[in-house]
Amino acid sequence: MIRNIISIVFIYFVTQSATYSQQQDWLSKGNENAKKGEFKNAIKNYNEAIKENPNNSDAYFFRGNAKLEQEDFKGAIDDFTKCIGLDKAYIHAYYNRGNAFYEIKNFKSSIEDLSKVIAMDSSYFDAYFDLGNCYYKQENFNEAIRYLTKGLNLKPNNNNGYYDRANAYFKADRFTEAVEDYTKAISLSPNESDYYFNRSIAYFNLEMNTEGCTDLNKAVELGDDEAKEYVGEFCAE
Repeated sequence: MIRNIISIVFIYFVTQSATYSQQQDWLSKGNENAKKGEFKNAIKNYNEAIKENPNNSDAYFFRGNAKLEQEDFKGAIDDFTKCIGLDKAYIHAYYNRGNAFYEIKNFKSSIEDLSKVIAMDSSYFDAYFDLGNCYYKQENFNEAIRYLTKGLNLKPNNNNGYYDRANAYFKADRFTEAVEDYTKAISLSPNESDYYFNRSIAYFNLEMNTEGCTDLNKAVELGDDEAKEYVGEFCAE
């Protein structure tokens, strides 16, 4: 049972020009609506900004973010692509387009965009984590482990990074390493039922049934209904 999370960068900035313009007013209104979670209104504001100036890369980037939040992934991809067409160095547009491609299961294109991000900035740790998730989805677990490890080298206190790498180790039948990473994830975020549940399964694969049952009961305590079924099957006295 693998439950990965992809993060989304949401940038709130507007490139300021020497004089205030109607377009900047629309962009500011859009960003305020986006901050409040009113993405439909934000998109309307960004539409007006684009009418004022169809060559502003920020306007397409912000509108792409709002569409991403509304799960209009293809629309978001179109906007990020327009943004990149206007500014080929717009690193966050590549990153968010990579996430949008991930959501529609176009992992090849997601990998291309995320790799571009790393080529532009080798310290962009989220891109390594997301590349790891892409390779995981392609069942290339060794590559997933490699990129997740690079992400953890840059951000060693990322609980989801350890959890995702543990899942990759698990799928590669490397259960001891999986247990080690689940344990690190738990030490950083001790109230995630998934962490205990998945570590329990790794323990069972190592024939460490006592530890596995302890983790299952902890997962139940944290509200994991699926764990209850496993407790009844594997931990009945």
